[in-house]
Amino acid sequence: MASLLPEMEGGVYRKAAERILVSLHQNYATWHLPAHEAILLQATGHKPASDNVDVSLIYGDYFFVEAIAKLNDWRNRIF
Repeated sequence: MASLLPEMEGGVYRKAAERILVSLHQNYATWHLPAHEAILLQATGHKPASDNVDVSLIYGDYFFVEAIAKLNDWRNRIF
């Protein structure tokens, strides 16, 4: 959204995205876990049905990586 708005307004969205990604990296990433198959922990797929609660989800990892790429001016598709 940041790139679609004027710089002043878009900057608010960019800073929010940066804060979210830093929080995910610091609090939910698996960097410290040996041989973990995902990037992020503690995701929830469908809370009302108690389905996939507190797990790693591949689409969460995908959007995490895509957001980092976009913040670094990656303009092409990742996958």
